[in-house]
Amino acid sequence: MKRKVVGLFLTLVCTATLLTGCISGNASSLHEAKEAGIDLLTSGDYEGAIKEFDEALGYSGMTVSAEAVDVCYYKAAAQYLNNDFEGAIETYTALINYDDDSSDPLFLRGGIYLNENESEKGLKDYKSAIAVEEDNYDLYIAIYENLEALGYSDEALEYLNLALAIEGSSVENYIGRGRVYLLLGQYDAAVKALEKAEDKGSEDALLYLAKVYDASGDEEKSQEYIEEYANSADKTSESLNALGNIQMQNGDYADALATYQEALALDEVTNEQELLKNEIGALEYTGDFKTAYTNALKYIEDYPNDSEMLREITFLQTRVNGPYTNIVGESE
Repeated sequence: MKRKVVGLFLTLVCTATLLTGCISGNASSLHEAKEAGIDLLTSGDYEGAIKEFDEALGYSGMTVSAEAVDVCYYKAAAQYLNNDFEGAIETYTALINYDDDSSDPLFLRGGIYLNENESEKGLKDYKSAIAVEEDNYDLYIAIYENLEALGYSDEALEYLNLALAIEGSSVENYIGRGRVYLLLGQYDAAVKALEKAEDKGSEDALLYLAKVYDASGDEEKSQEYIEEYANSADKTSESLNALGNIQMQNGDYADALATYQEALALDEVTNEQELLKNEIGALEYTGDFKTAYTNALKYIEDYPNDSEMLREITFLQTRVNGPYTNIVGESE
């Protein structure tokens, strides 16, 4: 019900000046304008991209489609990269008002507030994001990593403690706790949690145990778990991703790339976005910037709300096409 009520509001806010001549709605024109905006965005013409996204939203009519929502995420990213922080916040606010069941716009808006030293607002958004997805360990860890990177160590620690308060005895709970204990440096507690996941038949736990022992300095034990996993029959996209991450940490970039690609080739892939992103990183580290850039452009078409990848695209562009001068605020 709420989406229908605020659908027009979303369009009005995400569109700087709604084109009344386009209010009847035209899905084909919306898609074409969105694609044109993406091309401009990935080329570094952020102002031009914003204009195309506004035009696309003008074709959305009186209702809001999933593609129109995607356009709003693209527009917010373009505004942010164009140093229009107020505009990006306004767009994310419209998305928050449109869909209160998603933590994504809250997480993204919170990051902007924190980057702009509006810590009270940023921390409030992070708390609201957690309220939407109280049992999402990935979200707690992402917030922790962002806060830690920005110097909010005490607040970051608070989110890890909140994650530990999640109740449950499923494999996911034990692995989630193990990951949190690993970040806290509480290796004994991490091992205990992950061994419980292993007892429940989780092969993912083997790789997280390898990470724990590696972090604690027991390389021999870490290698034992890696080999145990390698000899297991039932590899999942999640466990292969974890293995690839370990290989990346160890500097085995070519092996990591092969592992990510093996995971993406499975019949069932439950973490495609993360794998595609990691594959791009592995390609970059192996020096294949051209393929990394091509894959990044494909990635952003499917995941338009990933502003981190948009920044990565501008970096990769310099490696593929040489220096450029039309990127506002960039100095790669």
